[in-house]
Amino acid sequence: MSKVAIVTGGNQGLGLALVRGLCSRLGDEGTVYLAARDRERGEAAVRGLHDEGLWARLELVDVRDTDSVQACADALAERHGGVDIVISNAAARISRDVPNETQVRTFVDTNNGGTDRMIRAFGPLLNDGARFIVVASSFGTLASLDPRLHERFDVDRSSLSLADVAKVMDDYVDAVETGRAAAEGWPDWINPPSKVGQVAAMKVMAREFAAEAAGRDILVNAACPGLVDTDASRPWFDDMSGAATPDEAAADVLWLATLPAGTREPYGELVQYRKVLPSLSEAVSRPMSRMAGTLVVPTTALLQQLLDEYGLKHKIDPDGDLTVRWEKCSIYFFHYGDKREVLQARLYLNRRFPVETRPTLALALDDWNRTKLFPKAYTVLPDDGMVGICAEQCYDFEGGATRDQIHHTIGVWIDSLLRFAEWVDEQM
Repeated sequence: MSKVAIVTGGNQGLGLALVRGLCSRLGDEGTVYLAARDRERGEAAVRGLHDEGLWARLELVDVRDTDSVQACADALAERHGGVDIVISNAAARISRDVPNETQVRTFVDTNNGGTDRMIRAFGPLLNDGARFIVVASSFGTLASLDPRLHERFDVDRSSLSLADVAKVMDDYVDAVETGRAAAEGWPDWINPPSKVGQVAAMKVMAREFAAEAAGRDILVNAACPGLVDTDASRPWFDDMSGAATPDEAAADVLWLATLPAGTREPYGELVQYRKVLPSLSEAVSRPMSRMAGTLVVPTTALLQQLLDEYGLKHKIDPDGDLTVRWEKCSIYFFHYGDKREVLQARLYLNRRFPVETRPTLALALDDWNRTKLFPKAYTVLPDDGMVGICAEQCYDFEGGATRDQIHHTIGVWIDSLLRFAEWVDEQM
C-alpha cells in the first residue's frame, strides 16, 4: 500500500537526509513531502534529490505559524486522506554570539511551538500503522535540568497536557528574557530546556494516544540522532571528529520511523542509536529486584556507556578521572582498591565560601549527615584558600553487580548528589 510521509525542516542537514532516506525506502509507491519554510531553498533541495533519481514533493510550511501548519495538514488530508510517517524535525539555530534573551523566543517557538503545532495538526491524520517522530536530543532527559525543575515536566502526571507543557516553555522564555532563569535553576545553555520540553510534549501525546495507538498499530517516539556534522552544530562543539554525517545520523531515525507493522515498542520513548534513553526519575524508581544478568565490576568504560544512556555529557580530565559537569557542580567517579572494585561518586560544588564561615558550614553539613542516610557531606579547603563543599556516594562492588543494577545505582547517586546541591543552595 502506498505510504505518505512528511519531514519538516527538510531542505538541509539532517532533514534533507531523512527525506532522501524515505524516498529510497518507500520508492515509487511512496509520497514523501519535503516541508520547508523558504520556497527557494525548498525547491533547490527537491531539485537536488531529483538529480539523484529521488522524487520528493515540496510543501511550504512555517512551523512557527499555526495556520501554516494546519493548512499543510489539511492539504495532505484532502490529497491522501491521512499520513503514515510524520517526522517533526524543523529547528531554529542559536548562536554563541547572541545573548540568550535575544534569541530564546524564536528558538523555543520554532522547536517547541513547532512540535506542539505538528502534534495537534497531524495527530488526527495518522493512519493505521503510522509512525510519529519528534527529532530531539539526548539533552531531552531530566538529567539535563536542575532537580527543582523536574516536577514541571512530570509526564507521569495524568493531568499534564500539551497546553501545560507549552505554558512551562512560555514561562521559561519569560524567565530568560527577564533575567530570572538562573535563579530558578535553568541552565545557561538554552538548548537543553527546549529539548526536555520537546520530549515532554511527545510523551504527553503518546500517553493521550495510548489506547488508540495500541489498537491501530501507531507508534509515537522522539529520536536523538547523536552529534551530527552540520552548520548548526559546529559552533557549539570543539571536537567534531566523532560526529556523524547527516546521512549516517539519519539511519537510526529512519529505522524508528519505519518500524514494521505489529511493532509495539518503543512507544512514548526518547531513542538514540536504537536504544531507549531512560530519564533519571525512571532509573530511581526502577525496582532493583527486577534486575538480572551477569555480575561485573563497574569499569570506567562501562560508566561512560551508562552516562551516555542517561544523556549526560562527560569527559576524562587530565588526571584520568571520569567527570560530569553541571552549571553549579561537577561529579567525579573514582576507583579504589587492589582490583578497582570500590567505586565512589564525589560531587564538588563550584561555589566557594570564606574561611571564617567554615564552622557554620560544618554545623549545617553535620545536620545533613545526621538526618540523611546519604550522600556524606563535608567541607574541604582547596588551594584557592576558600572553603569548598563536597558530597560523596561509595560502594564496594567486589562481589559484582549486574549491568542493570550498576545503571540503577549510578542514577540514584547522581539524583541524590544533585538534590544535595539544591539543598545547599536553599540553606546557604
